[in-house]
Amino acid sequence: LAAKPFAYIYRNILDRKDLFTAMFDIKPHKEKLDPSLKQMNWEEARKHADQTGAVESGSNEYGIEDDYFNSKIKKKLKQREGYLKNDAYDQSPEYEDLQIVLDLLKQSGAKPLFISVPVKGPWYDYAGFPKERRELYYKKVHEQIEKAGYPIADFSNHEYDKYF
Repeated sequence: LAAKPFAYIYRNILDRKDLFTAMFDIKPHKEKLDPSLKQMNWEEARKHADQTGAVESGSNEYGIEDDYFNSKIKKKLKQREGYLKNDAYDQSPEYEDLQIVLDLLKQSGAKPLFISVPVKGPWYDYAGFPKERRELYYKKVHEQIEKAGYPIADFSNHEYDKYF
């Protein structure tokens, strides 16, 4: 019985996905995998990842993928300096949304592993959102997930790692 609300939500999501796919002729995205990647050891894979990162985000100092940076940010770069200086993520309705997800997972008996992916430190510095406030956000999410009894792989300390 506890899984019923989750099932209804999931069905609703699938219905909307079908509607959008039909309306906009959306094709499923298939990742093109290079078969040689399966043969690499960790050192080779790391080198390949660094090379790919350099190629895909070489046009800016923030580590943002070039396509996104060039189409969404570059023309407004000067206007974006400091634009997040008054923002804070310690109070947000998204925490309630996260709690709903955590509760649904608990009801369904799921055993997820949450991954805390860092923001791009250099970009958020430029945008005026200080590291202290970002750390508060990471801490709040981390505590909320742990309180629900789920593990979290926390990579928030990698904000300044190139290509992370």
